[in-house]
Amino acid sequence: MEVSATSLLPSDVHHIASSKVDLVVIDPGYSSSAFQSMRTLGRRENAPKILVFAMETNIDYAVKALDTGASGYLPSSSSADELMHAMRTLLKGDTFISPGLATRIISAKRVAAARKAAGNPIKLSVRESQIVEQLKLGRTNREIAGELGISEKTVKHYMTLLMEKVNARNRLEVAMRVGGQEGGDQAENYLLRRKTDNL
Repeated sequence: MEVSATSLLPSDVHHIASSKVDLVVIDPGYSSSAFQSMRTLGRRENAPKILVFAMETNIDYAVKALDTGASGYLPSSSSADELMHAMRTLLKGDTFISPGLATRIISAKRVAAARKAAGNPIKLSVRESQIVEQLKLGRTNREIAGELGISEKTVKHYMTLLMEKVNARNRLEVAMRVGGQEGGDQAENYLLRRKTDNL
């Protein structure tokens, strides 16, 4: 496992993408180039997870970071234990949002997702529907694999297809965009429960 802390300048993107970095921790500040670099890096094949560790606690700023490509968001005022927990969560393939901001961020993203989904009906295969139902219950890839009797690799494959189909960047967005209000509520409860259980 390799973790990189950086300001993520445009010149850093190629170096990070061509290395074996698993996780990037950044504070983009208000640099438009840093957000663009996050977007560019996130589109690369086998892109590393991005954790925004920033001074800013503004909800619009946090949502922008997550929409741009970050998999996690944590204020820089957080403790070292919280930072380590956030990093471990991202490396396991999950999304991390600071417990103090989670409800407001998820609410803002849910509203945006509902507006987008209203004009774009989503058609899913039987297997995709099964996985979405598991996501709404807040289950991890490993738990979904065990419940459906398939490999974790297969679950990850379907998660990738689902994210592409609904234009989502992570499993939380998939649950909100496909699962509607109920999916968003259950995903939110799961996210908060996981943070509480593992801190």
